[in-house]
Amino acid sequence: MLNIIDPAKANTELIPELAEWFIATYGKKYGGISCKEIIGSDVTNQTGRCPALIEATFLQAKSILSDYGFDFD
Repeated sequence: MLNIIDPAKANTELIPELAEWFIATYGKKYGGISCKEIIGSDVTNQTGRCPALIEATFLQAKSILSDYGFDFD
């Protein structure tokens, strides 16, 4: 989504900002940002963690786009 809106700004500002947020939010919480680290050794975590993580990331991406003047509401 970020790269479609403004490819030049996405690669230099938007995606790095989203990645920093993701690492700060989930890297600490789960000990890393890979699927394996987020799910851990219990595969049932996938149904509990992944949908919430995807929703939060989508909302953060919308927030970042809004900060840069792109509004979708």
